[in-house]
Amino acid sequence: MISEIKSKKDFIQYFFGKGILIEPDALQGIDETSIVFEDLAFFLREKSNAIKQEDVKQFLAQNQEKDQLQVSADPDKYPVKIIHNYVDEKKKRTAKDFVAYYNNRYKALSKILRLRSEFINLTSINKIGQDANRSFDQISVIGMIYVISETKKGHFILEVEDNTGKIKVLLSNKREELIKLGKELVVDEVIGITGGYNKDIIFANKIIIPDVPMNKELKKAPDETYAVFLSDLHVGSKKFMYEQFAKFIKWLNGELGNENQRNIAKNIGYIIVAGDIVEGVGIQPRQEEVLEIKDITEQYNKCAELFSQIPKHIKIILSPGNHDPPRLAEPQPVLSKEYAKALWRMSNTVMLTSPGIVNIHSSENFPGFDVLVYHGNSLFYYVDKVVRLREAGGVDKIDVTLRYLLQKRHLAPAHTSTLFIPDSRYDPLVIEKVPDFFVVGHVHKAAASNYRSTTLICGSCWDGVSEYALKHGSHPEPARAIIVNLQTRQLNIMKF
Repeated sequence: MISEIKSKKDFIQYFFGKGILIEPDALQGIDETSIVFEDLAFFLREKSNAIKQEDVKQFLAQNQEKDQLQVSADPDKYPVKIIHNYVDEKKKRTAKDFVAYYNNRYKALSKILRLRSEFINLTSINKIGQDANRSFDQISVIGMIYVISETKKGHFILEVEDNTGKIKVLLSNKREELIKLGKELVVDEVIGITGGYNKDIIFANKIIIPDVPMNKELKKAPDETYAVFLSDLHVGSKKFMYEQFAKFIKWLNGELGNENQRNIAKNIGYIIVAGDIVEGVGIQPRQEEVLEIKDITEQYNKCAELFSQIPKHIKIILSPGNHDPPRLAEPQPVLSKEYAKALWRMSNTVMLTSPGIVNIHSSENFPGFDVLVYHGNSLFYYVDKVVRLREAGGVDKIDVTLRYLLQKRHLAPAHTSTLFIPDSRYDPLVIEKVPDFFVVGHVHKAAASNYRSTTLICGSCWDGVSEYALKHGSHPEPARAIIVNLQTRQLNIMKF
């Protein structure tokens, strides 16, 4: 597949497999980057004879022309910078990759935890247990939770580990605040513990989670500009809400709404879509029964047709979801250039991975806003497993779950909460830098709130009420757009 071409070697093998030769000097002068060779392969996909240097020059000329068109679309007014897009580690995964992945998670979250001031006598686990008869009135460790168990008397016993060893931690039922927090812990998350130590066990008096700093204020732009947040369009589904989405586009073009709403539309600079751009094909059994458009490329073509009606000065930032090809495992790569080529060809689209980080609206005197976009494949797990999140409203109050994950500084701390690819270089699901916006979709429920310096947003859906959402306890609120005034950080949800 063209979407799997990441290097010159992949490019040559792809065309060799089609019986097409490449002249020796044809690829001279092309940088060894995946995006160039993938684009070039797509450009030459219909070649039936040898690929020549003239073919490549034609491709480079067209690419340069497109770049010039994008520059002319007033980038200074509504600038977008990709801060982080995940790049695949192209290799066969082994058990060593899982070990490296979790070691890197521990290091990243331990670094965040060490900034906290609550630790007393912070040490590694192996140093505590060097003398079995030794005891401490106050000791602190940072560890990854290996096991969580609850005794008949209501105590919690944790087994935590760092890269030097394991130790047991007791959360006594006499400490109400510890038990309350203990019920929110999940395996594989990284926490700090302070307490007394005796006979191979730490008696905890405080559990410390990474969380985000308290002293940062909501960042605000110097001018009145708006960002709109959407998700779960599911274009191609029989339930896709064409009429409502048409109203949304009319509003963007200043053809709908009262005076205030039209003024907002006039000042929109960004639309951010958090996944499930299309309904997809073969996502679930008997899916063809719910498809209006049965071809994946045609689904994206229809989406591009709709997006082409949006004013060209608005930047459209697109991140994939579980209905978008090519894969479900996280991190999910950018939308496929093979299937979503119509969206890639648009001059005002920006492609993100899931998760991905983009900076919007920066200027010479303003750093802009960092937006963390994640479709949200792990969300249902935490709503189901963590009692407090269920009692707070579950999916209907999904921003509470977003706050929970932000406090953990990880998008899916429990091993089984999402399907992921272990990267030996780092854990791409760690939230290392606190974002200004944390944006998800997936649960088909519009929600927005602020937590400290971060705005938490869950996009609505545009495909009506699905059986999948109802099965997970969600009560979808379709055809809603979340609008944020970047100058005031005021939140507004418009229903279409």
